[in-house]
Amino acid sequence: ENMIYLMSNIPLVCSKWYIIFIQSKFKKITNLDNLFNYKLTYKKLKVILNKCPGITHVNLNSLRNMTDKRVIKIAVVFTGITHVNFNGCVNLTDSAVVALAENCPGITDANFRDCIKVTDSAVITLAEKCSGIKNVNLGWCGNLTNLAVIALANRCPRLSSVCFNNCRNLTDSGVITLAENCLLYTSDAADDPLRVDL
Repeated sequence: ENMIYLMSNIPLVCSKWYIIFIQSKFKKITNLDNLFNYKLTYKKLKVILNKCPGITHVNLNSLRNMTDKRVIKIAVVFTGITHVNFNGCVNLTDSAVVALAENCPGITDANFRDCIKVTDSAVITLAEKCSGIKNVNLGWCGNLTNLAVIALANRCPRLSSVCFNNCRNLTDSGVITLAENCLLYTSDAADDPLRVDL
């Protein structure tokens, strides 16, 4: 994590240092963690994408300016991603979620909380393509209905943690299907129990 912080701040000093540093140090990096907070340009992101092939964890939460285009590029390059956190990336749409699902079928943990533009269609694709998913947070994704819940319940047998907090379009039938199909089903955290607000 300190290496990523250092890498992301080197451009503030000198772009030549940045290229030298990244070419020599980052083959073993596995976590991509909020680099966009450091005002990296798209060109510099491409260098990271090319020089850090072992990225498995992508944590870009709370980046309100995150775009589908950036997520699609990440999904295409880092096909070994297992953990994604886009909590609070309010501009992401189904295109970003579908690109991740189609290019990164090994995803086991996904957090799209507050990605308010995500719909059932994206969650259905996620369930179909990433059937080994264990943890999903879709809280505050207000467009979701029972179709999303049922897709996860029917296609993701390893699902053990799910959050649909404040998804007001869910009904009892979706939650019952989830409970019946997912024997390991639990809430996403002890202090934030699964709940359905209708």
